[in-house]
Amino acid sequence: MDFSRAENVVQSPKSRSQNLKKNISRRSGKFLKNVRVSAETVALAVFSRRLKL
Repeated sequence: MDFSRAENVVQSPKSRSQNLKKNISRRSGKFLKNVRVSAETVALAVFSRRLKL
């Protein structure tokens, strides 16, 4: 078997998926930031409630 050909075949889908991930992260960056902020506030609220109890 020629492993160099197999490596070339394997590398191309990876680069494509990386490009897709970059595009998705750019599009959903604002959404992810909002989710992170809300998740942090919820965690803080739960933590403060546990401290009060």
